[in-house]
Amino acid sequence: MPINLNPDEIDELEKSGGGGALRQKLEEAIAENRSLRRENSTLKAGTLLQDKGFDLVKPEDLADVAEKDLEVKAEELQKQRSEEQRDLVRSLLSRQGFEGDELEAAVDGMISPAADDQTAQTFERMSAAASAPGLPDPSKPGVPAGASGRETMEVYFARQEAKRRK
Repeated sequence: MPINLNPDEIDELEKSGGGGALRQKLEEAIAENRSLRRENSTLKAGTLLQDKGFDLVKPEDLADVAEKDLEVKAEELQKQRSEEQRDLVRSLLSRQGFEGDELEAAVDGMISPAADDQTAQTFERMSAAASAPGLPDPSKPGVPAGASGRETMEVYFARQEAKRRK
């Protein structure tokens, strides 16, 4: 990032001896450049992690990684943390008395990506069913389906009035 100096700043540098003030300007520019690069890298890392489904890696983990190395480093961290996760689950289950094939099946059952996919599909089906047209909104009991904001408020105030009368 180039250091842009206006004529007043140049005069100020010349009056102050130049060296120390110029060095300070340079250090500020370098720090700002480093900060912007780190922010850009973190944003790109977040997008990469989301696109690749690397759920065990945080964008901050890749903050100081060069852009060209982001994907490789993210894969390494995901693999490393996945292995650590498996080891932890294996250790916990072995303390509960699981052994051999039963232990491995239990570990697979807890960490299986298929379970994650199935959970996501179930969540999507439940969300679609809950938002189907014509069904009342479960977060607003007593409000008719497709009610306008005004109708929702009328139901709310009618309930408040009924509570006060009791």
